[in-house]
Amino acid sequence: MRAWIVRRISTTKLVTGTLAVGLLGLPSAGCSKKSKPAKMSEEEREQSERRREGAGKKVRKERVDRMAASVCDKLECSDDQRTKVGALVAAYRSGGMRPQHGLGGDHAATKALAEAFRGDALDAAAFSTFREAEHEARNKSQLKRRNGTAEALVELHASLSADQRTKLSALVSADGLGFLRAGRPGGPRAGARRHQPDAAQRAERMATRLCKQVTCGDQQSDTVVDLFTKLSTDRGEDNPAANTALATALAGDKLDAGAVDTYFDTRDDGRTSVEAANDAVWVELHGVLDSGQRSKLADQLEEHGVGALMGHSGRTRRLGGLGRSRG
Repeated sequence: MRAWIVRRISTTKLVTGTLAVGLLGLPSAGCSKKSKPAKMSEEEREQSERRREGAGKKVRKERVDRMAASVCDKLECSDDQRTKVGALVAAYRSGGMRPQHGLGGDHAATKALAEAFRGDALDAAAFSTFREAEHEARNKSQLKRRNGTAEALVELHASLSADQRTKLSALVSADGLGFLRAGRPGGPRAGARRHQPDAAQRAERMATRLCKQVTCGDQQSDTVVDLFTKLSTDRGEDNPAANTALATALAGDKLDAGAVDTYFDTRDDGRTSVEAANDAVWVELHGVLDSGQRSKLADQLEEHGVGALMGHSGRTRRLGGLGRSRG
């Protein structure tokens, strides 16, 4: 019995030693030295950039096609009309400053606003000057979009039957031209994100972000939350007057491009009034902060743009509206 136990232990040691030697001879995935990726040549870098650009264009085209198909399901389009709807969707979704995006921190108007915010006194005049520059930049960047949308909509309207014009008019009456960017054309608040936080929750989140950057006291935090609750989430795109006027024009036998221009102008006017109301909140915020906090926030303004006033530290956001735009 004792001899058997000795032989068993010896065999176990032999097997264990063999396995250990074998394992030591294998390369370890965790310990192997990673080879550095080879540097791309200029030609390879250009090819990579072209591939990314091509992939982006493909994705954008697929989105336009899906949206056009969704609209045409409502209108019961012919093949020619489907092409025209695609051109309209592409024009409306084309580039330009969106309403939720403001001037960057490197813009002279933003720097001037930051400098005013850094001072001891701040009034609405500082924001008025900033708004003028912002509106000028946005209007310039969106001119091609507006003209393209008007031209495409007039061309589509001319090809529609009376019944189709009535259906298109109903879509615009419910959601303006925002249905061209939405996922559910004609649905209630088409394009709106699900589970939107209420005003109190939104104010709490923005105040938390802002106070983390400028180190608010407890009383200041409560005051900032109260101030942010006053901010309007209306971006001016949900403008019933603009929607109704364009819908009425679309229901008629002939559509003039001027009706589309009036639609955009009316939306812009509504957005301006919202911005003015919200700017008063930012003036109040300035009075709540001490000089050190104002200086910190002014630095954030210069680095990230006006969205810093809502606690954003990344992509530039507008002051005049909250949430995501559909227009």
